Amino acid sequence: MSKKRILVADNNLTTLEFLATALKKLGYEVITSGDGVQALELANRTAPDLIIAELQLPEMSGVELCWMIRRHSKISTVPFILLSMQDEQEVRLNSYRSGVDVYLIRPVSLRELTVRIDTLLYRFERLRTTTMENRRVFSGELSDFSIVELLQLLNMSKKTGTLWLSQGCQRGCIYLKDGELKSALLGEQRGEKAIYSLMQWKYGQFDFESGQREEPTTITKATMEIILECSKRLDEEKMAVTS
Repeated sequence: MSKKRILVADNNLTTLEFLATALKKLGYEVITSGDGVQALELANRTAPDLIIAELQLPEMSGVELCWMIRRHSKISTVPFILLSMQDEQEVRLNSYRSGVDVYLIRPVSLRELTVRIDTLLYRFERLRTTTMENRRVFSGELSDFSIVELLQLLNMSKKTGTLWLSQGCQRGCIYLKDGELKSALLGEQRGEKAIYSLMQWKYGQFDFESGQREEPTTITKATMEIILECSKRLDEEKMAVTS
């Protein structure tokens, strides 16, 4: 099995060397960068399996780096960890809005960092390896795959078809073409509004049926923008519960 590749971006040379050495000892291939612009170029060229970046990077901040990767790269779903000395809620929320998966306050222990890395890599690998190439129908429980994860999976694999969702007596559906969101329906709700309601479902069943069909377009926002908005809303809910 090939080594997982991690890109680490930090303007502090001592920290950069420490993280690179520690991660290499754990069996990872490590690429390093001292600024945001170079990190973006390396990310696009080397396609890392995970990115760790400092918030206060020169040339381009860690948040801006994440945003550029989410919106303008071929590795838009790569797991992203942001390290920061700032613990302000607005900074956290802005980071999550930009697509950051994990926001860690420095100083952070190597043990906590590696646990986060392992968790994100496992989650991403589970999505990546859940292929549907030769299956017309893909079914499961929402307790195993959240709706946000399903949308990421379908977007990554550029699927065309309908994601049918059920929870008790409620029914909803989301139609995608080549992995892009085209329409959604939940009761009287349509488009983005239906998706933002559906993404709150924590249990129920899903069935993805591949195949193109005539469906009026009710979604106008970019797919990745909707996925990031769903993730941001879920993170805000978690923060409200824990605060």
